[in-house]
Parts: sequence; C-alpha cells; structure tokens
Amino acid sequence: MNRHAAIGSPHQRVIRTVVQAVIAGVPTIVAIIGVVADQWPAEWLVATARTAVAIQGVLARIMAIPAVDAWLTGLGLGSAPRADATTPPRPPAE
Repeated sequence: MNRHAAIGSPHQRVIRTVVQAVIAGVPTIVAIIGVVADQWPAEWLVATARTAVAIQGVLARIMAIPAVDAWLTGLGLGSAPRADATTPPRPPAE
C-alpha cells in the first residue's frame, strides 16, 4: 500500500511547499540585493528572514482553509488528489 495515496501524488506536498517558499522568498531576495548593493545594513537580512518564515507560515495556514484547499485541489495543489475535486451539485430544477 502506498503511504502517499491519500494526497494523490507523492510530489504534491513538495509543490505546495515550493509555491509557499517562492512567494515568501521575494522579500528575502529584495533584502539580499539591498545588502549586496550596500544600501542597507546586514541586519536587514535577519529581519527579512524572519519575515519570510512568518509569511510562509501564514501561507500554509491559508492553504489549510477548506475553501482555499478545495480551490487548490482543482489546480492540482490541494491536499486531495485532483480527481477528487468535484463541482458542487446543482439544485433540482422545478
């Protein structure tokens, strides 16, 4: 039995984490460029790294919201396999 069967693809969690890291990495990259260009003191890197970790945590929490997770499942990034993404049933026509 495949222990990864519950998420559909063994790489699905990795892709979700990479998406979070890329979004959270933007402030870090900006700070590194600023430090290298001698515009900001090196202490900015520590503060920016903390911010990136906080952003990544917030993104993980947002991705855990059921409505967001359902939307991500439709994109192939949800916690369930994409085949499990079903459209809500329509009310019966009268």
